[in-house]
Amino acid sequence: MNHLWSRWELRRYDPRAGSVSRDHAPPAPGERYDDERLPPADSPSARRTTPVPLTDAEAQQWAGLSHLLGGVLGFLAPLIIWLVFKDRSGYVSAESKRALNFQLVVTVGYVVSYVLMIVLIGYLTWLALWVLSIYLGYTNFQAVNQRRATSYPVDVQIIK
Repeated sequence: MNHLWSRWELRRYDPRAGSVSRDHAPPAPGERYDDERLPPADSPSARRTTPVPLTDAEAQQWAGLSHLLGGVLGFLAPLIIWLVFKDRSGYVSAESKRALNFQLVVTVGYVVSYVLMIVLIGYLTWLALWVLSIYLGYTNFQAVNQRRATSYPVDVQIIK
């Protein structure tokens, strides 16, 4: 379906008639649809979106990336992956929650390390946490790719 955008309204272009019709244009601000102006059943505004399940390959890819990117970017990557894909794959939801929970624990460790930087030991604990996070993220990424179980040494269920 071809659409023409005029200043503030959507118009439908009918190539057979060579004209623009306003039959299915959205109502003006403050107006409501009446029975004669309901959008047609095949219009994008009438369709409901349902999450499309991920294929096994896509689920494995996103589950692995939640571990790998968590090791590099911290808790934000597994959080975003979990929020986007939690309704599309139970496997991705479980793996990204596992990575997210571990990265939240690492974030608490970073905060403690910053406090300990006053005594200079915080630099060593921060470096150890960073290396551990990258190493465990990579090993769990490999475990997902080899279809093995993933695990972290600290399994705190912050996000259930």
